[in-house]
Amino acid sequence: MDCFVLHFYHQQKMDYLYLDHKSKDELCIGQNSSSDIVLSSYGFRDKELCITKEDEQWYLEAFADEANLIVNDEQVKKCRIENDQHITFVNIHKEELIIVVGDSRKYDKTYKRYELPVDNTVEFGNSSSCHINILDKHVSKSHCLIYFDNERNVYVLEDNQSQNGTYVNNNLIDKRDLQDGDEIFIAGYLMMFVRGQLHVTNVENGVTIQGLESVTSSYFEKKPRLNEPIPSRQIKVDDPPKIGDRPELNKLSVFLPPIAIIIVMTLASTVRGSYMMLMYSVPMSIISMIVAVANHRNNCLKHDEKVEMLQNKYTDYLEAVCAEISQAQNVHRSLLAYDYPELEETLVMTKLKDKRLWNRIKGDDDFKQVRIGRTRVQTRLELKVPEQKFELKDDEHKQRAIAIEKDYAYLDDMPHIIDLKTCGRLGIVGERVSVKNHLRSVLTNLATTHDYHLVKMMFFMSDSELMEWRKIRWMPHVFSADRTKRYIATSNHEAEQLSGTINSILQERISRASEASGNVEFKEHIVIIIDDKSLVRTEFYGDKENFYAKCGITFIYTGQGIEELPSECRDVLLLETRNSAVYYSQNKESVKYVPDKCSKKNFDEMIDNLAPVKVKVEVLKQQYLGMFRFLMSLMLHQLVFLTLSQDGKHQKVLTA
Repeated sequence: MDCFVLHFYHQQKMDYLYLDHKSKDELCIGQNSSSDIVLSSYGFRDKELCITKEDEQWYLEAFADEANLIVNDEQVKKCRIENDQHITFVNIHKEELIIVVGDSRKYDKTYKRYELPVDNTVEFGNSSSCHINILDKHVSKSHCLIYFDNERNVYVLEDNQSQNGTYVNNNLIDKRDLQDGDEIFIAGYLMMFVRGQLHVTNVENGVTIQGLESVTSSYFEKKPRLNEPIPSRQIKVDDPPKIGDRPELNKLSVFLPPIAIIIVMTLASTVRGSYMMLMYSVPMSIISMIVAVANHRNNCLKHDEKVEMLQNKYTDYLEAVCAEISQAQNVHRSLLAYDYPELEETLVMTKLKDKRLWNRIKGDDDFKQVRIGRTRVQTRLELKVPEQKFELKDDEHKQRAIAIEKDYAYLDDMPHIIDLKTCGRLGIVGERVSVKNHLRSVLTNLATTHDYHLVKMMFFMSDSELMEWRKIRWMPHVFSADRTKRYIATSNHEAEQLSGTINSILQERISRASEASGNVEFKEHIVIIIDDKSLVRTEFYGDKENFYAKCGITFIYTGQGIEELPSECRDVLLLETRNSAVYYSQNKESVKYVPDKCSKKNFDEMIDNLAPVKVKVEVLKQQYLGMFRFLMSLMLHQLVFLTLSQDGKHQKVLTA
């Protein structure tokens, strides 16, 4: 089945749609917000075009009888979608939509990164003299330019009067200041601007780069990250409606009219000398009392109906507010779970090379933040509930509204995060098995979310533990920048060498941090794991000044008790039981959490997935060589005393 990409151009807007075997059998194009391609102009109707799949072919059809599709200067109602097609759609309001069809295989989605210079203009176009040469007939010879504005300290994209225009985030532009995450479309070719770098697709597949410095990349290329912030907003809960008290039966209104009737009738009978009128006063008084009581009951019924109606409305209002809060909390929960996944999902990320793998870079808020377990976190919502006041009579609905703040203030079973940027020393203490499992989970989270170019790991561990941690030798983060040595020390000699390397790095970084007035950016952030403190016999430079966090360095210590940690270590993960731990911090209150655990099998699987192909080949060679040596030793053992007959004598010979 053919795969296409359709580019839709209308006025100052552009959008695109991929058609392949994963696409729906029917797609809609129109002004309706539920359409697959939404046309924002008021001249379009809710449904204008329909794309359908019939017999493994894609067809484009106009909904309205008055609308037309113009293909190769012919007006049709329905046409088959083919490569390099130009389709013009005209609806009944004479609104035009240009559709350009291309082969989706032509538009590679793989990015390659290039540094944008600050002292030179980068030119895009179909000419061989351009820095970014796009070999496409829809691209002008000099299509657009990117240059750095020194006065405003921004990169600027400017269209060079191109024939088909330059689009940023699907909008046609003449000139625009570039911001992180801006998507640039030139005749369907996609590029992205991220922190002074240009991420280009289709390199060596229709796009040629010259004169730009390529950014050193990881083992695989991926789309740059657009971090979606966790929503933080205010939700106000209104006070319940004020309802008056239930009407009370006024005795005066009940008995005063009958008494007045009796008095008047008595006076009238006395004046006339006849007491017949006095006899009429009795039924009149009774009727008056019945009317008063009935009127009171009617008022009570109306009041009760009004109270019930207002209470039902306020109950529905509170339910809607709770639903809104729950929806916002679910977004909070899903975003945190996406950015800080559990161990099983992390392993899948490494296996499938998910886009979240190594996606955190310097400058991100969550750079060097790692998940350590599950805990209760405070919601990002600011809830405004009715104020608690002293009242003689409790209002059930007001109390329920006030209780919302307490009920929705926290989220349970959420990822517990620690920030290694602000933590110079971190201790993990507890039972040895639990400490190793927890340390492996921290390292797994750190290694899968941070590129080995940005985060380096250094290990001090005993020789007896090396067999259990043997695969850590193949983790990309333990290699030096030139990949000539590993930062692993298991003997006193190796520890002295590694300590000297750390001290030289510390001395250089602390001097830079002391001289600088603000924050200093370092190329590599370093995490030093000291699992065997007996190997560390030298004092690290700058120990008293506690500049480690400012210098991009974090020490992680392990032990069975807090007393085994250095006195300067004020951030501690205390593993009380296998399913309970406490995080003690010098700047925050202690937090209880359920620690993440990573078994040796899962840790080794993670390293196997992250290790580059060359390293994996080396591992296989070592395994095969070890197997070969074992077989040879077994053969030698069987052939050591092989008896051979020579000149009628027996002689023992060694055959190798």
